[in-house]
Amino acid sequence: MKILPKILIGLASLPLVAHADLTLTNATDQYASAMVAETQICAGSMGGILKPGESFNLASDYVALGCGFQAPCTAQLYVSNSRDEAANCRGTLVAAAQIDDLDSNLIAKLKVYDSRYQFSGLGTNHGTMSKAK
Repeated sequence: MKILPKILIGLASLPLVAHADLTLTNATDQYASAMVAETQICAGSMGGILKPGESFNLASDYVALGCGFQAPCTAQLYVSNSRDEAANCRGTLVAAAQIDDLDSNLIAKLKVYDSRYQFSGLGTNHGTMSKAK
């Protein structure tokens, strides 16, 4: 049976663990970026600036790299009217989001520092930031 070895080779080439991307949505009228607390890497310095009204899909490999391949990992979320401030993770610190597992990239914890903003997505890998109503 020559088909069985081909099936086994095909199965062996599949990844053992599925890695989920992280999707972020900025539903505000300000620029946003994040700094990883553990590595002090600012996503804005690598072009990771969320423009007002924009969604962005962050590949799981970039999440792991930003976290220094270690979990838990906490991202401090900053907003600003200035793109330059956001690019340097300056401005207003509005929240911190923690990821406990770099394979699933689920938002495990969320702490809001500024009540003018609200966040959704706890327990998922799709976070949304908006102005509080």
